[in-house]
Amino acid sequence: TPVPESLRGTLAASGRYRLGGKRPELEVDLDLSDGQLGPQKLALEKGQVSLQGDALRIDMALRAAGAANSVTLAGKVPLDPQQDGLLLRMSSRGDGLWFLVNSEPEAFRWTSGSTDLQLLVRGSLSEPLANGFLRLRDGSCKLFHQTLRGVDGTLVFDFEQLLVQDLSASVGARGKLRAEGRIGLVRPLGEAPNLKLRLDDVPLALGRLTAIGAGQVSFGGSLASPQLGGQLSIANGSIDASPAEMAPMDSGSGRAGGKANGKGLEKDKRQGQDKDIAKAKGSEIGRAHV
Repeated sequence: TPVPESLRGTLAASGRYRLGGKRPELEVDLDLSDGQLGPQKLALEKGQVSLQGDALRIDMALRAAGAANSVTLAGKVPLDPQQDGLLLRMSSRGDGLWFLVNSEPEAFRWTSGSTDLQLLVRGSLSEPLANGFLRLRDGSCKLFHQTLRGVDGTLVFDFEQLLVQDLSASVGARGKLRAEGRIGLVRPLGEAPNLKLRLDDVPLALGRLTAIGAGQVSFGGSLASPQLGGQLSIANGSIDASPAEMAPMDSGSGRAGGKANGKGLEKDKRQGQDKDIAKAKGSEIGRAHV
């Protein structure tokens, strides 16, 4: 069974087993020492696994360091991925899910608010069917160095699709995000993109580019393989370019020169600046490679 690459720790098992014969048996209690998912430390509060016929019965509870609530996972998992009979219940409330979404803090980090999850997965491992919901209330998070506040909404897992019900957040001084619609979980729904994200005066920071974005982004395909479309306008943009990484075009050959000495660069040696900022305007920026 594949596990996340960022999962670290020592897993020990105690119990009894009898393999071979007509009725193999397995009953173990798992213990996780020095558990960590990315930067987040984990504790395995319960880890019971038993073999019942051709399926595993599991009853587990994970808690992140500092979290008031845990994440529980219980049910039956067939050994054959193609076999029906999968029945898993996953639940959490409050801050229990934070460690899952905070395992890659450079891209996304949830910092406050409530996340309540109730999820039932049936079918087979190869063709899962999910029912349940994820409710977000008064959340705050960082998404690609942007802070989102007042994150509220409900995500409903309805068999083979995800329904997004009035998901909203505030960004920056006046920015607003709002999403609603549906998208397939594993396979496309076979229709035009119906999950839409609306942006109003949202500050954007993409590398060296900062701007204000507005418009609508549509999501098609599925969560496993999403497809993006729509229109997005950018205003009040600026580019921050370092001289060490910016070279003006050579007018004779059309190639970038080896030194950053274009008119768009202003260097103040008297103040001993560690980094120079080029604010290029009009045609000057069209002659620079960033």
